[in-house]
Amino acid sequence: MLVMSITFSFVAVALLVYFYVKVRTSFSPDAYAKTMQQEVIKMIRDIRYEADIAVQMLEKKIGECNQVVRTIDRKLTLLNEEILKEHTARTLFRASGAGQETREEVCARPEHRSAPSRAGSSAAKPTPTKRGTIEVYNEKIIRDNGLRAESPLLKDAIIALSEKGLAPEFIAEKTGKPLGEVQLLINLSR
Repeated sequence: MLVMSITFSFVAVALLVYFYVKVRTSFSPDAYAKTMQQEVIKMIRDIRYEADIAVQMLEKKIGECNQVVRTIDRKLTLLNEEILKEHTARTLFRASGAGQETREEVCARPEHRSAPSRAGSSAAKPTPTKRGTIEVYNEKIIRDNGLRAESPLLKDAIIALSEKGLAPEFIAEKTGKPLGEVQLLINLSR
C-alpha cells in the first residue's frame, strides 16, 4: 500500500506540475498576444475579402457610369450636329429671302385681288400705285400660316430628336419653341 500511495503522490505531483504549466501558459501575456495576433489575422482576411467585393462592385458601377457617359456624349454630339444643321438652314433661309413676298406678289394672286388692303396695318400704310386692277406695294411681308417659315426643318429636327430619346422639355429648351408646340409635333408624328 505504501507503493501505491507513493505512486499516487507522484501522479498527483505530475498532474499538479502539468496543470500549473498549462494555467501559466494559458494566462500569460505571450498567450494573450498570440490569441490577439490570430484574431487580427482573421479580421485582416475578412477586411480584405469585403474590400475585394466592394472594389468589384465599385468597378462595375464605374463601368456602368462610363457607359452612360458615352451614351450621353453620343446623344449630345448628335444634338449639336442637329442644332448646327438647323442653325445653318435657318441662316441660309434668311439669307436667301425665301418665305418673303412683296405685297405686289400677294395681291397679284386671284384670291387677294378683291381685298388688297386686308394685309396692311393701320399704323403706316404705304401708298399704292395703280397698274390696271392690281395695287402694287413696295413693303415686304412674310407669309404666316400659323407656323414660322423655318418650321419644316425645325419640325423634322424636333421629331428626329424625340426619336433619339430626348425629353420634350429638353428639345423645347434647345430649339426655343414652346413646350406645348414641341409635344404637339411629337404626338402628331406618331
